Amino acid sequence: MRRLDPSCVKEHNWVFPDREGVMRIATFVAVGAAALVTAMPVHADPPVVRYDHSVFVDVNPCTGLEHTVTIDSTIYEPVNGVSRSTSTITTDSGFSGTSAAEISVFHEAFSILNDMTSNPETGQRIHVHAVFIDDRVTDFSETCIPVGQT
Repeated sequence: MRRLDPSCVKEHNWVFPDREGVMRIATFVAVGAAALVTAMPVHADPPVVRYDHSVFVDVNPCTGLEHTVTIDSTIYEPVNGVSRSTSTITTDSGFSGTSAAEISVFHEAFSILNDMTSNPETGQRIHVHAVFIDDRVTDFSETCIPVGQT
């Protein structure tokens, strides 16, 4: 069995930064990444704009009755990166509102949608939360917010 010659081993004096040093490095990296992300769209091609019109029947969470929901969306799709959409939502039961969503495309298409619609006649509001991965709903909830509650 060969033995290691001690004269070949060098000593290393490792110096680790303290907590403040780590925070400074992390802040520098975060600011640098944010600068790159905000600078990239300046040189990118303009996004492709699509329009979508969806009509479907859903259950009103405030009444338990069916109502027809209409969503008109404008989708801004850059060549690479995060797509954005703005939507107008109306129902035949008197609710209306707007929505904004971002769609991140990395390994899978991923988006989170948070909508708030209100009915001026009743004062009720509906909050919709949905998570989509590759055009499939993975998490969905509709909540009725009664008058006077937030």
